[in-house]
Amino acid sequence: MKESLIIIFTFLFSITLVGQKMYVDIQTTNPSPGVGDKFKVSYILKLKMDGGMASISHNGIKVSKPDFSDGFVVSQEGNESTGFGGFGSREMTISKYSFILQAKKKGTFKIDPLSFTMNGDEIKSGIFTINVGKGNPNAKIETSDPNLFARIEVSKRNPYKGEAVTVSYKVYTRYNGFGIEDYEIPMVNGFWKEEIKAPGNGWPQTTQTVNGLNYYVITLKKEVIIPQKTGKLKFDPMPVTALIGRSLFNRGQQKQISSNAPTITVKSLPTPTPPNFSNQVGSNYKINLAYSTNTLKTNEPLDVKLKISGKGNLKQLTAPSLNFPQDFEVFDPEIKENVKVGSSGINGSKSFNFLVIPRHRGTFELPEYSFTYFDVNTKKYKTLTHPSKTITVNKGDNEVVTTNGNNSTNTTKQNVEILNSDIRHIDEQTRLFAKKDTFYNTTTYWILVILPLFVAVVFYIITILKRTRNTDENKYKSKNASKLATQKLRKASDLLSNNQHLDFYDELNKALNNYCSHKLSLPMASLTKDAISKSLKAKNVSPQTVSNLIKILDQCEMARFSPITQEGAEQTLEESKLIINQIEKDVKK
Repeated sequence: MKESLIIIFTFLFSITLVGQKMYVDIQTTNPSPGVGDKFKVSYILKLKMDGGMASISHNGIKVSKPDFSDGFVVSQEGNESTGFGGFGSREMTISKYSFILQAKKKGTFKIDPLSFTMNGDEIKSGIFTINVGKGNPNAKIETSDPNLFARIEVSKRNPYKGEAVTVSYKVYTRYNGFGIEDYEIPMVNGFWKEEIKAPGNGWPQTTQTVNGLNYYVITLKKEVIIPQKTGKLKFDPMPVTALIGRSLFNRGQQKQISSNAPTITVKSLPTPTPPNFSNQVGSNYKINLAYSTNTLKTNEPLDVKLKISGKGNLKQLTAPSLNFPQDFEVFDPEIKENVKVGSSGINGSKSFNFLVIPRHRGTFELPEYSFTYFDVNTKKYKTLTHPSKTITVNKGDNEVVTTNGNNSTNTTKQNVEILNSDIRHIDEQTRLFAKKDTFYNTTTYWILVILPLFVAVVFYIITILKRTRNTDENKYKSKNASKLATQKLRKASDLLSNNQHLDFYDELNKALNNYCSHKLSLPMASLTKDAISKSLKAKNVSPQTVSNLIKILDQCEMARFSPITQEGAEQTLEESKLIINQIEKDVKK
């Protein structure tokens, strides 16, 4: 994976860099390791100098890394802090990228070159040869870092088809100055998924003891999955890119890890399946069927409400079929759900409100309703029933009696305009108007003709006034941005004094974003780090100040993933104050 390393140096004098003056030096702590030995290999980008001092300007350095997988395990890797040549030195170190390797088998291994790319120029190392001896035959080859690993944790390994399973994606670390740079949640086919929403500040960082060692536990995501087919369903490993040994002035060393790849074996539901099975799998289901009345007239509405509650995938529950008599006109139900997705699974209720209109008189029996689900506790199908209901329909006021060829009577269906709690029928009577009652050329006609033009003029005036007021308001906010930021920084400082580190970084992030929004007249909805950088550079703010501001914004976003120290937080706060002061100076120039 390519890594971007941002390094900016400022010295007294400046020289022009030429490609052939730079080269890559390779150093190792053990040129002839044995099997199982750990050793360090460093690739150092250097500049040959004839004396004096140099100023290096670039937009970042990219590293293309060789593949060590044939004979070595990479325990750790990343860029390191570098020392520079002083006045009169013959070379200067520009960048250093190191690997800690463990040899896993004997032999001679030729390692492909590593390359640094800076300002469009690529500088490659030579091919590095490592001779691995016999070493200790009983040496334990580490396939993973015991101080850092990732896990995909599932609540059940053998669920039934349709049964909810909770999945947590976590990172365990014992490193200080730790941060997560990137990760990718694996996609698994055969599951219906619903993410569990994290609290406002994200999932809290916890501690856990594993094999006698204490770890910080960072939860990246939680979700509920419901298998839609049987058999073995396997997760892909979750790749995570982490940074260790971070500080305000050191980006830290990069380390790539991969999680476990759990397999879930999904069981089939018992056979035979009941004919009225609802496809719901869970526990503690209940049903409630209520009728608004049991006596009404023809063409009057009857509200029927069916509520199904329990612990299971109610989100996939479809509208049931209620067997009404043919003399009842039934409309599609209104569906309401009150379903919660949490670490314990999915639970809540789902309601189906049916609007039913009887079109004929008589006494009708609404049949018994039954609901069947599979109970995961008893591992059996359960059927819930609601008894039948008798409904009496009397003659309605709008009932029309007609006689057909068999001299039998029936009622005609009425057109319904609004079908809800208020029912009214379309007026079918026709009214005629005399020509003298025409609307054209009346006072009301001309008012309605002129009114849109008047409204348009008023709207235009209001828009101009609002635009002027917004301009004045933006100028006021820009002028007082520093004062508003100082108030918020004071609040952040109070949170820090009370050891509320997560709240401190949240408040600091708000303070810096609000300051940039007011100072640069950028709306919060479009306030991104890229937009902040471009606007500050357009106002001639120094690139160093912009870079420092973006670094602190990144720190605030990643603070919840990293163990936090009081000293580091205080340093971040002071750096923020200096950045705001420097922006104020640069903008006034």
